[in-house]
Amino acid sequence: MNNIFAEFDPRRKEEARTLYKVIKEKLNLMGRAFTEKIEFKEFLQSLECTLLEYIDAVRSSISRPTVFLRRDTNAIFVNGYNRDLLLCWGANIDFQFVLDTYACAKYCVGYILKSQGGVSKLFRMAIADAKAGNLSIKKKFNKYANTLINGSEICAQEASAFVLGIPNTLCSRVDIYVNTSPAEERTKMLKPLKDLKELNDESEDIYSRGIIDHYINRPDELEGVCLGEFATTYEFTRFRPSREESNGMWSHAAYFIKCLMPVKLNSYFFQK
Repeated sequence: MNNIFAEFDPRRKEEARTLYKVIKEKLNLMGRAFTEKIEFKEFLQSLECTLLEYIDAVRSSISRPTVFLRRDTNAIFVNGYNRDLLLCWGANIDFQFVLDTYACAKYCVGYILKSQGGVSKLFRMAIADAKAGNLSIKKKFNKYANTLINGSEICAQEASAFVLGIPNTLCSRVDIYVNTSPAEERTKMLKPLKDLKELNDESEDIYSRGIIDHYINRPDELEGVCLGEFATTYEFTRFRPSREESNGMWSHAAYFIKCLMPVKLNSYFFQK
């Protein structure tokens, strides 16, 4: 059922809202313990309205397309359910048809984060305190992190893992991103402050080397390797290991060794 209230004239809107209040009052008076099964036509007669007026009244109560399940007067307060699933589940069920994917996603996320409802308020208070205290960026970050940890509701197992430093997830694949966008649009990382201080004032070599830079300066043995294979097969380090790896190669201030774990490649997607 859709809300077409925008197309109604003011008089028809008011009549529909008034009738909806009458319907709600009548159903509430019947209550949960009502066992009599009244035919729908008889129910409309008791309300002194037509089917069209009844539909308009129901439409006045919704703001988006909604599916209403047909039910008898002795099941007014029964949630929507599926008989087979109810027998298997053996607990409360409240089914609703999904007509808006965004609303469905919002409901699921809100239900998952239901226990985090007060964290946003705590964050706003922490931000206000940090601004008033003229703290450094590091101290601000620590303050926000403590607010998140102390204000979040977690189970005993997660708390124990956090204290012991046990990771919450493990994976059998490593995900690596290769920025294949045009060179002028690529995001680059600055070198550490210690390295920047060692550069000459006129030096333009201020960015850390990425995968593409290492691919350009790859060893001669990897001349026939494409960028995708290079990114998913080799990893590099600035420091030469104390024990030479049998499959390692040294080139242009970087030491290359084969990855020990399978790597999945992600790259920028261009859409024409």
